[in-house]
Amino acid sequence: MRLTGQFRGGVQRMKKTLLYQFTFPLVAAVIFFVGCNQETIDEIDGHQVDPPVGDANTIQPAGKGNATGPLGKGSGEAAVPPPGPAGEYTIKEIMQQGFKADGNLKDLILDGEASEEQKAKFVDYVENLAKYQVRKGKQEDFEKRTGTLIKAARGTDLAALKNAVNCKTCHEPHKIYPPKKQ
Repeated sequence: MRLTGQFRGGVQRMKKTLLYQFTFPLVAAVIFFVGCNQETIDEIDGHQVDPPVGDANTIQPAGKGNATGPLGKGSGEAAVPPPGPAGEYTIKEIMQQGFKADGNLKDLILDGEASEEQKAKFVDYVENLAKYQVRKGKQEDFEKRTGTLIKAARGTDLAALKNAVNCKTCHEPHKIYPPKKQ
């Protein structure tokens, strides 16, 4: 039995509709899942930095890294130790409680509302921050900046403390930011 022109056109339109209706979502899903399989890579001076194993708050203490190379690849150069719990607090704790969270110690001190106990806690935080080994930038520069921060935190000059707690001056040379999305 032959289909007339009216029915044949309808069947072909139905085939095209079904093909487009199912093919496009399938292709879009494949592209999406392939794109989701990308990994981010931390780089310092053009070299990949292997992220530490485990939670970012439970990294090995400074100086406990392997000595196979700066990137752990057996290059024979001195290892760059990963940042770790060098003191009592993680970097995340120090940054959140000392500098960023609502009611952080830095703001309380600068506003003149901090108790002696809170000031002592802030000094403790910045002294612990100074114990870390940096993975980006020069350690001497980091020690100079944290030394200035410790001196300002221990002192009573609020203008010096305000200058010392400028986030960008320390984060720009020493913080490893995740790669920008393209």
